[in-house]
Amino acid sequence: MQRHRRTLQLTDRNATILFVRRDVTRLDVQRHRTELGQGWVTSLEQTLLDLIARPELGDVPDATHEAIGALLPRADMILLRDLATQQRRRSALDHELSGHGQV
Repeated sequence: MQRHRRTLQLTDRNATILFVRRDVTRLDVQRHRTELGQGWVTSLEQTLLDLIARPELGDVPDATHEAIGALLPRADMILLRDLATQQRRRSALDHELSGHGQV
């Protein structure tokens, strides 16, 4: 098994970057261009599903749950459920939605 790239500590602020190895072909991504160049970013629904499935990943569960609460009203629920089914995360999604009164 390949290892993840090690965590980076930013020097200009109190923050770290955590890298997670993923199969990008299985994710809902969109092409995005910035002043630094172009690349791929996950859709709102993919990001939300990632947060729901692994809320402990960044060791900031309170911030994760706050982000979930902020993103959930903006999500396309049909797409979110479809992604959860395709990625075998439907149980985690249903559990989170039941906590927000959206089953």
